[in-house]
Amino acid sequence: RPQPIPDWVNKLPLFSRLRKIYLIQKFGSPNVFADYDPHVTVGYDEKATIASRQTLLDDLPGPGFQCRAALTTLAVGQVGAGGSVLQDGFVRKYLL
Repeated sequence: RPQPIPDWVNKLPLFSRLRKIYLIQKFGSPNVFADYDPHVTVGYDEKATIASRQTLLDDLPGPGFQCRAALTTLAVGQVGAGGSVLQDGFVRKYLL
């Protein structure tokens, strides 16, 4: 199904905006190929209690977790319908 164009795309300069729209229409995401920025997304239900959210965070892999990539940042944000973090949805950033 066609993906809606996120509001933040319409605020980009013309060339960037046209590129993002093309990528969304062709591939379903504005951030593919050279625009791809690898990341891990962890979500939760807005109606979940703070305690249950903390349990989720506590269950994430700890310092012994092995990963092939160099993780430098953990960012927390609110996402829109397509799963992209909203431009004004940034909550907090943690440097690792």
